[in-house]
Formats: sequence, structure tokens, C-alpha cells
Amino acid sequence: MKIDIEYYSDRSRVNHSLIKAFEESPRFAKDIMDGKIPDKPSVAMKNGTMVHMYLLQHAEFKKKYKILDFSIPTSAQQKKFCEDYVNSKATTVILKATEALKANYVTTSKNEDETAAKALEMALKLKPYIKWLKSSNAEEETISWAKLSALKLTKEKLQLHKKANELLFKNDNSPGVITHNEFHINWEIEVRKGSIIPCKSLIDRLIIDHDSKKVTLIDLKTTVSVSKFKDSFKEYSYGTQMAYYWMAIYWYFKNELKLDIEEYKHSTYIVAIQNDGATCKVFEIDDDTIITNIDKLTQIITQMDWHFSNNLWDYSKEYYEGDGAELLLYDNT
Repeated sequence: MKIDIEYYSDRSRVNHSLIKAFEESPRFAKDIMDGKIPDKPSVAMKNGTMVHMYLLQHAEFKKKYKILDFSIPTSAQQKKFCEDYVNSKATTVILKATEALKANYVTTSKNEDETAAKALEMALKLKPYIKWLKSSNAEEETISWAKLSALKLTKEKLQLHKKANELLFKNDNSPGVITHNEFHINWEIEVRKGSIIPCKSLIDRLIIDHDSKKVTLIDLKTTVSVSKFKDSFKEYSYGTQMAYYWMAIYWYFKNELKLDIEEYKHSTYIVAIQNDGATCKVFEIDDDTIITNIDKLTQIITQMDWHFSNNLWDYSKEYYEGDGAELLLYDNT
């Protein structure tokens, strides 16, 4: 399996997120592939990445995140004050602080001495953060001690949950048991003879037990509410995501391991972690859900193949091959 481009940088391959985009609009998917839509992760996505890395790639977590041992600014204005202070060309501390204060706060009601005093007070209060901004470590992603404590609490909660602990932290040292965390698979789908769709998947955790002939797929999800996770499962198409991972695993077994995966028992779990870190649940996804969604994915990827072959992306295949009207499919479940 050749991997010469980092997962998130590789726009030449289809992943589950791109399939979801294609379901919204072929043009939307094409613009993502062409790099026309900026890939800016949301706050929720950043938090999910942090949790994943802390739990499954702790060594990488320590490289990526710097733990700040001082208070960081509590507002966007304070952060901008610090940035403007650092970037100021003024020659004295008081002038730098005054410029930064005037750029970010209303100061018309104060005279110059009062403004300077207020600016200096703020600069002294935020001095550790300003000093950090000036340092060479300013490009590192940072978290507070409070956030680190929350991550530790999350891990403790998972370790106390009997199934989550088994899936995430119990490592079998037998040479016949192979565990992959953040497992990047580059794979392919032959939609029709001579037409190959290059794909990619990044699997949170995969345990292959050759001794007991078991393959276990584990996915971590952060969520607003574990009690309402059923709604999130449907809203974010987690069923098709798990099915897409299994398609990658099937390819991996056949083409890389040279093994028949049908000789192995398959299990799929989602470990759902509430955003507050205090609650978790483990959900098992049944094989029927996986099979149904593999069928759905096959249909979608076949449609994508038509668009790749014809290089038509503004409308659906139905539009181009029909009179312009498209059938409205309504799901009332």
C-alpha cells in the first residue's frame, strides 16, 4: 500500500466526507477536490481531533500541543491586544500597549495618561501570554491546564467503562493480535471494467486478531449528548462512514494481507464521548446496517464514476440524461 501524501493533504482520493459532499451536490464535491473550498475545521472538529490524539496517539499529542502554565486571554479583544502589542513598531512598552489598547477598545472617554495607565495595566496582566507570542513556540497549538485536566477525566471515565476500556486500552501482546491506531489506508474501487476510483480512509482503531479470527473496528465520536446519539448517527451518516471503513478493510485484507476476511468475525463499535468529557457510551453497529450502507455507497460511487468519466458536475446524472427534472426522494423515517 503506497502512501506518499499525508491523508488530509491528498485531494486525489475519495473519502467519506467527499461522498457526503457529493450527495449534497456534485459541484460541491468537485470544488472540494479542486481546492476551491477552504478546509477550515470547526471548533467541534478541533476538539474531536484533540480527544482522538490524546487517547490513541499520546506521543503525537505531546508533540502537537503545548500546555500553557499561565492564563490565556479570556476574550477575542484581549488576544488581539496581545497580537497588536507584539507586532507594534513602537519603541517603548507604554507606547506599544497604548497603540494596542486604542486599536481594540473604545478610549475616547479617557485622557492620554489614563489611557496609557490602562494599557500598561493590561500589558502587565497579559505579560506571560505576550512573552509566549514572541517566542518561537507561538505556532504550536496550545491548551490550558484546565483542558488537559478535562482530557484526563475523559480517559478515566473511559477506563472505568468496561467495554470502552476493553476496546481502547487493553492491548493483547500476542504476536497474532495487531492493533492499528489512526490507520491510513489508500485503496481502490473498480466500479466497472477499466474504471478505478482511488479512495482513502483514516480508521480510528482497528484490531486484527489472527489467533481468534476476529476483526474489530472502533470509532471515537465526540457528541453533544450521548443520550441522543441515535439522532447524531443519522444526521452525520455514521452508518455509511462505518460501511466505508469496512470496504477499506476488505480491500486491505485482500490486497495487502492476502487473507480472506470472510474467515474472520466482524465487529463494529462507536465509542461516543459527551463534549463535557464526563459521560461515555459504547454502541455496537450490527452487520445488517453495514451491509445496507455498503450497497448505498456502491450506488453513490457508481454515480460519482459517471461524473468523473463525463466531467459534468453542475447537476446530477439524472438531470443530464433526462429532461432536466429530478426526482425528489423523501425520507419520512
